[in-house]
Amino acid sequence: MPTPRINKENKNKIHFLNFTTIEWIDIFTKPEYFDLIINTFKYCQKNQGLLLYGFVIMTNHIHCVVSAKENYSLEDIVASFKKFTTFQTKRLLEKDNRKYILSLIKSSYSKKKNSSF
Repeated sequence: MPTPRINKENKNKIHFLNFTTIEWIDIFTKPEYFDLIINTFKYCQKNQGLLLYGFVIMTNHIHCVVSAKENYSLEDIVASFKKFTTFQTKRLLEKDNRKYILSLIKSSYSKKKNSSF
């Protein structure tokens, strides 16, 4: 998922964020994937100071309206959310034997690592 830009001057304000899958691949197609996202949002609300105003989960991206409680960092919350959901999504893809999607992700990641940008 690309890293959203959180302007430091407005870090405590409400943000509309969009998280996309690599190459816009339809990954969130089963209830387990939706549950992962929802449960991670709940964890971040309870333990990391996330204020979640609304969200929509599509098959290949997530929209959310969020901010952080005072004395919490939205940047840190987003980084934690992305790291955990990426790892767990990969585990679900492996469990579901979705080799084609895993190979697309691996290929896309390798291209980005080897690009000259």
